[in-house]
Amino acid sequence: LHPNEGRVEVFHEDEWGTICDDFFDSDDAQVVCRSLGLSVEEADYHTVGSREEIGESGGRIWLESLQCNGDELSISDCGHNGWGKHDCSVNEEVVVSCGQPAESATTTIAPAPTTISVEQDLTTAGNAP
Repeated sequence: LHPNEGRVEVFHEDEWGTICDDFFDSDDAQVVCRSLGLSVEEADYHTVGSREEIGESGGRIWLESLQCNGDELSISDCGHNGWGKHDCSVNEEVVVSCGQPAESATTTIAPAPTTISVEQDLTTAGNAP
């Protein structure tokens, strides 16, 4: 892992959870990086799989089939299947790697070595159109 790489976690209904890799793509990774104030130029993603260095999630999976166009400011602006609706296992959780902090970045990243956290309450995010 490099310093700007980790499992993506979102905060919804006072609980942290992850995003499943089903239909996750580079557009979604760019939105995650942008929302963290990190460069989207090097945005990439993969699944947790059995990589021990990522660590165990222990939490719930909040989102599946995230549908971002790539220009959104936050994943709360992207469509999805609905909160908590998924058919994924923890080894399908998304890991995103981003570039260095953007010059205009104001986002503070929690010092969790294996988790990229989008610290926003996404309760009002809409479902897929």
